[in-house]
Amino acid sequence: NQGLEVEEEDMLELRGYDVLIEDFLKHKITVKEFEKTYIEAFTNEKTPLGGDLFTWLDWLFAEVDCYTDMPIGPDDDRAFNIDEAQLRESAAEVLQKIRALT
Repeated sequence: NQGLEVEEEDMLELRGYDVLIEDFLKHKITVKEFEKTYIEAFTNEKTPLGGDLFTWLDWLFAEVDCYTDMPIGPDDDRAFNIDEAQLRESAAEVLQKIRALT
């Protein structure tokens, strides 16, 4: 736990996000389904999320927002355009980080 405190309600929310991310990583849902569901869940979040939990989920939200299924060319800004493989890497990192909070 490393001194980080996650309130019980955050744990409930964590379970929802970690299952969604895991389903994406295990190819149980498509990248488009993940994109749509994650954006809807995060933007409609009613429960305040703890600091570190919010930080990681917000970072993943930005990564999802940068995802494109179009080819990324040499003139495209890679800071604002990521492909499915990069999104999966980001999702895996966030899953590891948020699970470490519990």
